[in-house]
Amino acid sequence: MYAYEVQERQHEPDSMDLLPATFRLAEWHLKTSSVLAARGMFEQAALILEANETLQGEPAIRALRGVANTYRMERFPPLYSSPEQDSFDDGFTAGSASPDPLRRRQPQTVLINNFPRGEKALHGVTTMVLGDPASTVTDKAAALIDLADWYLLFDHRERAEPLYIEALELLTEAGLQTETTRLATPEMLYFPLPPPLPRPSIDKRGALDDGHVTVSYTVTENGAVHDLTTVETAPNDLMEFRVRRSMREARFRPALIEGKLVTSQSQSYTYEYQYYPKVVSDDPLEAAPTTPTSSKREVQNGEEHNVKTSSSESTTDQANGEQDAQRPTTGSASVDLAPHRSATRVDD
Repeated sequence: MYAYEVQERQHEPDSMDLLPATFRLAEWHLKTSSVLAARGMFEQAALILEANETLQGEPAIRALRGVANTYRMERFPPLYSSPEQDSFDDGFTAGSASPDPLRRRQPQTVLINNFPRGEKALHGVTTMVLGDPASTVTDKAAALIDLADWYLLFDHRERAEPLYIEALELLTEAGLQTETTRLATPEMLYFPLPPPLPRPSIDKRGALDDGHVTVSYTVTENGAVHDLTTVETAPNDLMEFRVRRSMREARFRPALIEGKLVTSQSQSYTYEYQYYPKVVSDDPLEAAPTTPTSSKREVQNGEEHNVKTSSSESTTDQANGEQDAQRPTTGSASVDLAPHRSATRVDD
């Protein structure tokens, strides 16, 4: 941001020399999910290009795709979020719109699911790419697929399917077998990352370890996930619920077979993560410290009574406590590290 301010002081607002710094700051905001700040910078880049009558070619495509990506991220945040709990332990709020960091523009209104503006930006990209003689077949197919993915994510399958077919025809005519094979298998378009597990305090934290959750599912012709089943979790059940919750929100590009989007069964996905096992002490003195005398409350026949331990009992407890204090203290993990296979949880 400081580098951008330096460039801004050295150049006129519509100078093409300001364009590289504008793109760098826009993409940085996009990486940190500051969608409003990123959108403002991408739109600023488009205004610079328009003022210089060069709203075409790679810089224009970069600016318009950036604008569309901000609307896509606003509708599909990178981390799983819900109305009940959006903030996580690291302070990051999924899908949150950050204010303008330079504090120069007026506050912008959050426009969730602004389908027309994103569609317009991607239409502009597709028109530029298809009309550019220098564009390769791969470039043209990628632009068509990008626009089709947009329609599919926003539940317009009837508009997405013809674009997928057109892209497939271009790739088939060019003999690009690898790309055509890719369209014949489902591809994940969106998976909101599950929130991380809480970190135990340093004194109760074991060494960093690896875990994973493997699920199977069906991808419908609309790109939704059905028949979700847990195949394996390791360690047992530690992250299973969070991964399954994210998988239910995931969206896929369906397989394109013989010019038609089809349902694909028996798909598999493994989510890998790292975590700190919680370590607890085996020393009974830490779990329940013993004192020479104690007072207990008992309930008999609906009446409460205060009962003090006898002196002989307190002496015995004290002696046992001293013996336990001399024993070495060991630690043990509080999670089950054995892999868990399950086929009982199935989501329709």
